[in-house]
Amino acid sequence: MEIKGEEILARPVEHILQAGPEDRNIFKRLFGACNVWVKCPQDELKMFNDIESGLYDMLIIVDDVLDGTILRRGLPSAHMVYGIPLTLCTALHKMVLIMKNVLCYAENRGVTNNH
Repeated sequence: MEIKGEEILARPVEHILQAGPEDRNIFKRLFGACNVWVKCPQDELKMFNDIESGLYDMLIIVDDVLDGTILRRGLPSAHMVYGIPLTLCTALHKMVLIMKNVLCYAENRGVTNNH
């Protein structure tokens, strides 16, 4: 069975998700609470939550590498399991995917880059 690049890059993120969701949902709840006033359509709210979740995963991974964190909630940090190069490539890949989603959202909303 051949393992594809996307599957390999997903492994460090899947690993940190095993450490528990304790603080992962705070922004989702915050966005939901603010939406009482903003009244953002549910599909856009989901997109914002997905962007935030991806950024959170990316920042946790990078922060653990920079701090030399050995354990995250009792589990070895992603870079301790997968190595620093793959872990940082995963974070960068996650950031690129997030930016792609943000740009697609902006294009769909008619936002242009005319300076």
